[in-house]
Formats: sequence, C-alpha cells, structure tokens
Amino acid sequence: MSGSMKVWLDLGRVSNLPSVWTNVLAAALLASAGQNYTNWDWSFSTTTLLPGAMLALSLMYLGGMLLNDVVDADWDRQHQNPRPINQGRISQHLVQKAAIFCLASAVALILGLAWLKAGTAHLWSNLAAALFLLLVICGYNLWHKKFRHSVWLMGLCRFGVYLVAATLLAAPDPQLLLAGAVLAGFIAGVTYLAQQEHLNQLHQRWPVLLLFSPLLLALQQPQQPLFWVLLLFFSLWLLWSTSHYLKAEQLRVRPLIGLLLASIPLLDALVLASIGQWQASLFCVVVFLLLPRFQLWVRAS
Repeated sequence: MSGSMKVWLDLGRVSNLPSVWTNVLAAALLASAGQNYTNWDWSFSTTTLLPGAMLALSLMYLGGMLLNDVVDADWDRQHQNPRPINQGRISQHLVQKAAIFCLASAVALILGLAWLKAGTAHLWSNLAAALFLLLVICGYNLWHKKFRHSVWLMGLCRFGVYLVAATLLAAPDPQLLLAGAVLAGFIAGVTYLAQQEHLNQLHQRWPVLLLFSPLLLALQQPQQPLFWVLLLFFSLWLLWSTSHYLKAEQLRVRPLIGLLLASIPLLDALVLASIGQWQASLFCVVVFLLLPRFQLWVRAS
C-alpha cells in the first residue's frame, strides 16, 4: 500500500466504515418493516437504493472525519496528537477540499437517489434529512473542543444516518426513531469517554451508563429469541470491556474506545433481531467480530 493511500485511510478512520453500512442496513430493514412490507427482495431498493445509501452515507462519514482533522489541526499540533496533518504527511488545505467534496457529493447523491425512486414526491423530506445530518456533523466538528456536551451532536450524527437511510428507503416510524435515539445515546457515551483519550484520562465514569442505552430496546418486548440472546451478550460484553479497560490502577481509554466503536454493528444486530431479521442480524454480528481486526490496520479514533 502506498504511503499516500495510508494517509487517507487514517484521515477517514475507515476501520469504522463498516459500522456505517450496518447502520444503513438496520435502518432500511426497520423502516421497511414499519411499512408492513412482507418481502425484502432484490428489487430496485436492494440493487440501487441500498448500495446508493451506503455510498452516500459513507461519503458523509468520510467528509465528517476529514473535516474533524482540518478543524482540530491547531489543537493537534499543540497537544502533539499523532494525526496526519500534524505529522506533516498531508496539507491541511488539501484535506479541507476533500472534506467539502465528500460532504457535497453525499448530499447530491442522496437527492439523486430520492429522485430516481419517486421523482419530486419525497425530495424535500430527503433533503431535510440530509441537511440535518450535514448540520450536526459540522456543528460537532466546530464545537466539540469548546463545549463538552457537544457529544450529543456526535450521537445525533449516527441518529442522522438512521434517519437519512429510512427516509430514502421507506419512511421513519416510532420504532426506528427509538432505535436511532438508542444509538445516539450509545455514541454520546462513547464520545464522553473519548474526550480525554489522548491523555489516557477520564472526566467522569457516569457516561458508562449511556453505553447501556440499548437495553431500552427491550421495552418493545420483542418476541424474538435471538434478540434476547444478543441483548445478554451485548450487556456482558460491555460489562467486561468497561471493567477491564477502566481499572483505576491500569486505565486504558484508547483501546476501550476502539472496542466500543466496533460494537456499533452489534447494536444494529440487536435492532434487526428485534424485528425477526435474523440473517441480517447475524451478518452484523460477523461485522462486529471483524472490526477489531480492521482497527489493527487503521486506528478507529
């Protein structure tokens, strides 16, 4: 692999990209279930809209990551954070142009897919969802070093992924909004814990409670055995990882953040299991098992 390619992979934190794809898959199937679609077959939705949504939201994610390094460049230099711009591996101006290109291309692709699906019928709702996601991405990047509780904007970024995918492929419903809110709470908890990862310190430990927000999915009382198995596994996984990496005498914040980010597909697996989509749910479990290996190649944070 060329050095320049590795720089772009590091900038984009591409080891997290599969979690965006599982977010899109979960949102698409959950939204279609809410529409009472009895079959999810290889129609226009799966051959064009689903891959298109994954591409568009991948571009949105990459644009947000690139913008993060552009906005944080001065802070990274002051704190000797080992990011590519700070290390002189690439120019800040080039990364800024790439971030704008990715974000603009993502919005354009979302609108193009919406038009292909239904002409102008739902164009405004897709535009609103895309702009919402764009605004929270930009808002988080601009404020996250100034306002500690901006972590909720990061949570809303993943909520926005669910919202855009659902709006594009079907329509959001209360079940999807609950799943998106649970994901947002989980991401906010991860981001709270990550705020001092460069110093291997924690502000407080209470954000660990937010990591268990997926337990709220049980309020819907899904009649799916796989859901309850995965919920138990998810809870035990979180208990082990937080107790193992947050020991007072041996704090290891950065490895924990990587594991928690790798857990996002497991949350998607829970969502899919709750509606009986066991094949897609098990696919997300496989992604969860693979992500830590990807993180050995490209850092997750």
